[in-house]
Amino acid sequence: MICTNCFEAEYHAAKTELTITVNGESHVLADLACETCPACGEVTFTHAQSLEIDKKRIALEFALKPLLTPEQLKTLRRVLNMKLDEICDLLQVGRNTYGRWERGEVAITPSMNLLVHNFIEKFPDVWKMVLGAKGEKDAALNNPDLQRSMAGHVPAKGKRADAKEVQQVCRENGETYSSSPESRKGSKTEK
Repeated sequence: MICTNCFEAEYHAAKTELTITVNGESHVLADLACETCPACGEVTFTHAQSLEIDKKRIALEFALKPLLTPEQLKTLRRVLNMKLDEICDLLQVGRNTYGRWERGEVAITPSMNLLVHNFIEKFPDVWKMVLGAKGEKDAALNNPDLQRSMAGHVPAKGKRADAKEVQQVCRENGETYSSSPESRKGSKTEK
């Protein structure tokens, strides 16, 4: 294929490195296949090469989020003051699936782990309670000032989060959320 930059030479297979940003941190992906123009130095990627770069970026993003432990998943549900049905509706997974994660019967899948991490990170106070050190979690859970400060984001004690509250937070963060069963039809985790 002729170079689309200088139109003087054909691209040749080469290797390059690319700096990407994941969670605000720069990472270098080395030894990436690419196409380079010998005349002008233009570097381009084929569709297949671009897909390989995406796979490496996604693998890096998954690796940066440690798998949530059963205790952390239980703490998340307790902090949000949600019943099993409600957290399952929020994450759009089956009751049995989440229950197995909480009991430690199976590990949370990498994609769901990333989803839950991203959800937790939207709420710094929840993040401290779920992912922080044991002493921090206990202190945070029993701190009435912290509970009041979270009133707009996490349900107050005795009150459950509902789909409308979650949708509002998602809208504020430019994301979408649907709690309708129709949106989950065909899901492997739903029976």
